[in-house]
Amino acid sequence: MYHNSLLEEAGDYQVAFDHLIEIESNVTDKRAWKEKHAVYLVRLDKKVEAEKAYRLLISENPHNINYIKEFLELKTSDNVNDLLAELFTQYPRSKAVEQLILDHAEGDSFKVKAESSLQNGLRKGVPSLFASMRKYYANAEKKRIIEELVTGYSVSLTNEGSFGSGLDKEPPTALLWCWYYLAKHYDHHGQFENALEVINKAIAHTPTVVELYMTKGRILKHSGKVQEASQVMNEARELDLQDRFINSKCAKYMMRAGQIETAEKTLKLFTRKDIDAVQDLTDMQCQWFMVEEGNAYLARKEYGKALKRFHAIEKIYVDYYDDQFDFHGYCLRKLTLRSYIDTLRWEDKAKANPFYLKAVKGAVEAYLALADQPKSDGIDEANMTEAEKKKARNKARKAAIKAQQDAEAKKVQVKEEAAKAKSDKKSTDSDPEGENYLNTEKPLEEALKFVKPLELLEPTSVQVHALGFEIYLRQEKLLLAAKALSKTTKTSGFKNNLERFEKAYKAKQDIDPKVKQVIDLQLTEINK
Repeated sequence: MYHNSLLEEAGDYQVAFDHLIEIESNVTDKRAWKEKHAVYLVRLDKKVEAEKAYRLLISENPHNINYIKEFLELKTSDNVNDLLAELFTQYPRSKAVEQLILDHAEGDSFKVKAESSLQNGLRKGVPSLFASMRKYYANAEKKRIIEELVTGYSVSLTNEGSFGSGLDKEPPTALLWCWYYLAKHYDHHGQFENALEVINKAIAHTPTVVELYMTKGRILKHSGKVQEASQVMNEARELDLQDRFINSKCAKYMMRAGQIETAEKTLKLFTRKDIDAVQDLTDMQCQWFMVEEGNAYLARKEYGKALKRFHAIEKIYVDYYDDQFDFHGYCLRKLTLRSYIDTLRWEDKAKANPFYLKAVKGAVEAYLALADQPKSDGIDEANMTEAEKKKARNKARKAAIKAQQDAEAKKVQVKEEAAKAKSDKKSTDSDPEGENYLNTEKPLEEALKFVKPLELLEPTSVQVHALGFEIYLRQEKLLLAAKALSKTTKTSGFKNNLERFEKAYKAKQDIDPKVKQVIDLQLTEINK
């Protein structure tokens, strides 16, 4: 199959198809063979055979939405709804078919099908119902229909206990999940007061459902009340102390509310008892935790600790890269070449992971803050009298002596902790405050180490170029700053950044004429 994938990448689908037929009896991965067989038939415009191939795949896995989409591509748009109705008759439990039916339905047809989906979801108490229906909100007509249906259900379930006059009675929980859906609906549209009113009714109805408190916490967070949100999320956690997910969610909200120490204690409930919670989560490469705690320290302006978390994420990706070498010999021995190539290609884009991008943003912001801090080791004596100069020098000398004494005491403390940890057979953190990162003399260069690889990996990322602009502007590398600025024209802070750049450009005197010419061209392009 690896040989066949090379033929496919070469673009000669007939040769690849012939080779696939030739190796059929030798292939053990029958699902992959059938998928490639269907793909080649489509590429070779053999629609009748391709339809049979996709019908076979759908019969084996009717929940795979990609099979169904590829099958529908073979048909004209006029009979798509009929085909979907046929598939739904054959596979009534397929959520993929149900989703595609709603995707293609319009007007009254959509209303009928949405009614069925909504009523089934509310009746069964499906918490993810809103998540599955939310994508239809992009269509104004479909959004209106859904809103009318759910608000109507809320009234009829409250008054009559059913989804409509003359219909069968529904279980009491149907009203609960209807309110739950409405709360999410209002929250999605920024109607936070309505959302809180509805979710509070749901909590009063059944005060033991964890999802209700989680949703209330999320609404409060979206409305900017992070302290209240963390309190409500903690109430949700206390309803089910065995649930690791809600425990982690609660800790996340606590960190966003600045309650870092409390969050660590909460997380410790699900970490190893013989090791510090932070160390255990770091060893497990728990990226969401490192990002959230790093951002929490960043908000406190504890830049050393913040950088320690962000660099820990950087190390994870370095380990990913180093670990790939372990697979070289293994894959050649086991002949898992397709998976091996997929792994190598994944490695090439591993740093495009959202968690890594968040860590880069946090690290750059921390280094920029360090770079912007005024130097405290010198004394501006320009406007001082002799007495003031003497007083300032004595104060600086005393501060230096105290700093040295503190540093010596810190070293002694670290040695004592290391000795204690060794006796307890536990590891210790030699730099808990992240002072090694704070003491860098070139914070902008350290920040650039995070951004530079992403400029090549994510050349279209506005966020990456915005971070690059901040670094280059401070380094007075105006050509690179102009290039980065030109990629961020659609951001909210673009106008302010343009003014900052033009001010720096006018202030700089010794610009090479050729560089100046290129910058002028960039500015002309930007101002179009």
